[in-house]
Amino acid sequence: MLTDQDKKTAWDDARAFWHYPKLPDPIYNSMDGIAAMNMQSKQICVNGKNLEEKVGGDLLSTIHNHEIGHYMLCPFSMSAFLVLIGKANGVVGNMQHAKLIQNLFSDLLVNYHLFVNGDPGIRTVYERIPNSGESWWNMYMSVWGEMISHGYGSLQKTKEVTGMANTLRNCVHRSKQWPDKIVEFAKLMSGTMSGHNIHEEQDGLIDSMDIDQFGPVSESELNKVRKQLRFGEYRGLLGGIGIGTESNVSADYYNMLAKRYQIFIPENVGWSGNVVLESPIHCEPEKALDADFEYSLSRFGVLNPNALSKWKFGEAHGPTESQEKKDLLIVLDSSASMPDGNEDISIPVLSSFIAKQSALSAGQKVAVMNFSSANYSVEFTRNNTAIDTILTLYQKGGTEIPGSEIHDLLNGNSWGTYVLVITDAYIANVTDQQANLEKISRSAGGNCVYLNSDAGETFENMGYNVVPMQTFDDLPNLVTGKMRDIYG
Repeated sequence: MLTDQDKKTAWDDARAFWHYPKLPDPIYNSMDGIAAMNMQSKQICVNGKNLEEKVGGDLLSTIHNHEIGHYMLCPFSMSAFLVLIGKANGVVGNMQHAKLIQNLFSDLLVNYHLFVNGDPGIRTVYERIPNSGESWWNMYMSVWGEMISHGYGSLQKTKEVTGMANTLRNCVHRSKQWPDKIVEFAKLMSGTMSGHNIHEEQDGLIDSMDIDQFGPVSESELNKVRKQLRFGEYRGLLGGIGIGTESNVSADYYNMLAKRYQIFIPENVGWSGNVVLESPIHCEPEKALDADFEYSLSRFGVLNPNALSKWKFGEAHGPTESQEKKDLLIVLDSSASMPDGNEDISIPVLSSFIAKQSALSAGQKVAVMNFSSANYSVEFTRNNTAIDTILTLYQKGGTEIPGSEIHDLLNGNSWGTYVLVITDAYIANVTDQQANLEKISRSAGGNCVYLNSDAGETFENMGYNVVPMQTFDDLPNLVTGKMRDIYG
């Protein structure tokens, strides 16, 4: 039975080993497993009964060292934890297995740090801890034994085990290498887990980690994760841990990628229905007296003295702007001939996000028409979520453009609108929709059709500016250039 003095001595020794980190005293309860570190409260929990039964109370200080190691070394942060799981899941395609692989990987790095820095108790822990008898455990112990040159019975010593031990020894304090190294580790472990039902409680582990130990998932942490995972890895991760739907997970990733193409927007820009200044000037009192405040408030929502001073007034026409920025209508083909933006990165979808971000950054509104055999749309808005939902929708049907509905969207907006069309195949009903498509080209305040096919002449004859392509590869740069012309 652990005494209060035993607990104090073990905790003092562990704090000294890690150079006195500012952590609260451990708590003792009936939690599952032996111990765990709550990464949010920074407090260690210990099940004294399990500790004494499985490894012995004399190793309490080592168990503390192990838990502090998760906080101080690996995984250290929520984003690192999620990246490691995402990378592992990308290999094994099983979230339960991926979480275990992350746990084993982190344990090996932490345990090796303890061993080489003077805590021999970690070697003893694995001599005493119960053997689960499963093949993944034998592989794990083989790697661990090779890392510290210690034999744990009849374990494997193969070329793969030796190579992995060397790899892990060399990356303990090189966190930038961890995402690549856990991929190698997951490949080694995957064959030992195939067909196994990994239980939530692994007798052979000191602890197990999950997302709830880190607290609420913040946007800043997710942003770090997005930058280190491929699209499929990111989607698999968030779906596996129950964060977000397929649509908003995809949208998160596309928004992150689109920011790389961000264009420069002049500082003095107006919202839809307001003005973009030619140069910043101060409002003169006599000009303000003549300004149409009712018109300004209806358009802008708040008064803008600088903008008021630039308006010109014409008889019976009210104010006119010296320079107008246009709203944006994105017409996106999501038929079966287009790539599925929820399975892999779709360049057309990414390009649509680039266009959307450019318009919104300039203070303008965006509408979307997503078409295939059916069509889905969102009216002109600055609501990112509403726009993203339609942009990430993949219908996988035929290619039938809803000319009448697009025209209705366009006419429903009182502000000048630029129409951007992205499609890649022959549109089945283009002849039937010719009259509507011609009306759209006449009504729009500019247009561009990015077409990955040989049907460009049809659109040109209806008054569209067509950019034909053999491949969509350069579409993000082309769209960025067009947005710079419109909003830059």
